[in-house]
Amino acid sequence: MKKFFLFLFLTAALFIFKTTNVEAAANVVISEFASRGPAGAYDEFVELYNPTGAVISFAGWKIQSKSADGGSWTNRTGTAGLSATASIQSHGYYLIAAKDYSRSVTPDYRHSANWGLTDTGGHIRLINS
Repeated sequence: MKKFFLFLFLTAALFIFKTTNVEAAANVVISEFASRGPAGAYDEFVELYNPTGAVISFAGWKIQSKSADGGSWTNRTGTAGLSATASIQSHGYYLIAAKDYSRSVTPDYRHSANWGLTDTGGHIRLINS
């Protein structure tokens, strides 16, 4: 009898897991960010990931942030956004960093100022201009 219930349980579990669909993202996603690091409160970065099968141009794209309380969005990649030559490879990463970023991975784009992202909440978004 125990074997029968075990069989039913495993069959049900297999059915549940088999019918659950997990879809891959169809666009560039924010894969990681930090509002501080080893060098302090301005050791900030945003990492992007391209899950698609194509190279994507970042010309004019922007990273923006705002506080948890609301307010207006602030550009973190300058008013014009990323350069016309910026792109992310298929299944590749693109690292955007603030001025005082100090980690060992060289950023693909370093902003000329620090961002001041808060540790107590807020919002980050990627805008395709």
